[in-house]
Amino acid sequence: MNSVFLILDFALKFCILIFKFLIMSIIARVMDVTQAGYSKALDMKGVEYIVPFGCPGDTVEVDVKGHGRNKKGIITKIIEPSSDRVEPKCSYAGKDGKVWKKCGGCAFQYISYEKQLKLKRDLIKSAFLKKDVLAEVKEVLLSPQIFGYRNRMDFIVGPNKEIGLREKGSFEKIIDIEKCELVSSRMNEVLASVRKWIKESPVSAWNYASGEGILRYIILREMPGTHELAVIFITYKEYLDNYISDLRKYLPSFVTHIFNGLQDSVADISFGNKYRSYLGGEYLSAKIKDIFYLVSPGSFFQTNSSCAELMLGQVLKWVSEVKPKNVLDLYCGGGFFSLAISKMAGEVCGVELDKSAIDLAIRTAEYNKIKNVKFVSGDVLDFDISFGNYDLLVVDPPRVGLHPKVISRLMEAKIPNLIYVSCNFDSLAYNLSVLGDAYEIEEVQPIDMFPHTPHVETLVKLRRK
Repeated sequence: MNSVFLILDFALKFCILIFKFLIMSIIARVMDVTQAGYSKALDMKGVEYIVPFGCPGDTVEVDVKGHGRNKKGIITKIIEPSSDRVEPKCSYAGKDGKVWKKCGGCAFQYISYEKQLKLKRDLIKSAFLKKDVLAEVKEVLLSPQIFGYRNRMDFIVGPNKEIGLREKGSFEKIIDIEKCELVSSRMNEVLASVRKWIKESPVSAWNYASGEGILRYIILREMPGTHELAVIFITYKEYLDNYISDLRKYLPSFVTHIFNGLQDSVADISFGNKYRSYLGGEYLSAKIKDIFYLVSPGSFFQTNSSCAELMLGQVLKWVSEVKPKNVLDLYCGGGFFSLAISKMAGEVCGVELDKSAIDLAIRTAEYNKIKNVKFVSGDVLDFDISFGNYDLLVVDPPRVGLHPKVISRLMEAKIPNLIYVSCNFDSLAYNLSVLGDAYEIEEVQPIDMFPHTPHVETLVKLRRK
């Protein structure tokens, strides 16, 4: 028996020794941030660690896991805070540097807004430098609102009926959020009413582990200009027909639309393949400048309402300088740029792979009585850029940027003017490095569409050499 205890005691001590070897504490200074919303910290020996919720200038204690390159760690103590560190408005943000039970929605809320803008500009400049893109990057245009700016928020429903966002760095853990500072007070009021209904209703929540349950996502959308407010439920295989009459008793009177999207995939998807409307009709509507846009419950629309107007204004300013006759808008979506540009050009052609977005763009053009725009549903890769004798090309591609085939055709078409709208400065830098053989950059204007996150929209005006 004594030998058994000796073996167990040795095994325990060995495990503790291994644990101490794998996790050690070091003192480090936070130097920079990453595009993924983490921070870079250097220890006394110049070794770099990737940590969450560190503000450049912080002196911190870090628990480090593992050895070798690309070390990661968790800030356990802020020894001396940076002069740029501020008290976050949200109780779920990374106030003290620790990651546990902290929402992953806001990566930089504890960094002063002025510093956030500088960090984003530096990230763009660094990406350009790595690809030898020589261009002056203007100061980032600040968002008119840095809280309550989002007109859409997707809240995941957990298996225990928690409603919120995922914990920083985790897919499984959900932070049950009672109030989000990035959305309006009206949206938070709706969130509270939906939370109460879910808790008191027999409706089941989707469980990814067991593959059972119905309710997966609660999506809130508040449309700019019209103030229409929609509650969108994403459910697994079943519509909420049996629950809607009870649900409507809980919702505030200012809710104008209720939709239910059906999603039968077990993958984590926050949109439906089919939508059913229970209130307010088939579409939402938004107004930016003098254009009314029709928006379906699952379609994309610029998330920051006030910055969407800033971005559109910048693009239209560049268009006015070009004075184009024929404009081509690739990756046009629901016609956000095409429809506004049409009032400053002879003819505009928008191309988009998503047929439902094109159908929406056509309806929006008809609603606004715009007749000099045509929309083409098809893959941009297959579209003949050289056919239309265009004098301005506008591109707003997905995060991966322009496909090499598209760039090749673009170079051959010799369109004299190009406006590139990008949500990913890394792919933008790569594309600009290739386009540099034929185009010169005239202006680079970042816009802070996403305060308190590492994301930034970058607009570039180019002219054919």
